[in-house]
Amino acid sequence: MREKIKVPKVNDCCSVSKLHEWKVDLGESFKSGDVVCVIDNLSDKHSIKASKGGILVEKIIYENSIVEDSQIIGVFEVDPEDEGDDSNSPALEFVYKILSKIRKNDKQ
Repeated sequence: MREKIKVPKVNDCCSVSKLHEWKVDLGESFKSGDVVCVIDNLSDKHSIKASKGGILVEKIIYENSIVEDSQIIGVFEVDPEDEGDDSNSPALEFVYKILSKIRKNDKQ
């Protein structure tokens, strides 16, 4: 299952921010609570944390781009263990394991 990464509302006065930095690369896995990117809003930096573990599969917005509250900036494949559902597809689990192995091999 895929989920979207959205810009949270961080300031009541301003609904526009700048995507400062991605902390996760495409194909890289992360855990629930990990910082996936950082945004700047009125000179304050705010970390966007993952709601679930997974693998980043798409960066819709790149660093130094202007973003608005609730804008979708990325997409990730949810780790089957974080879905909270026992009806996980064996095919999805297989794909997740293969993607994780590929990413680990790329780092070496």
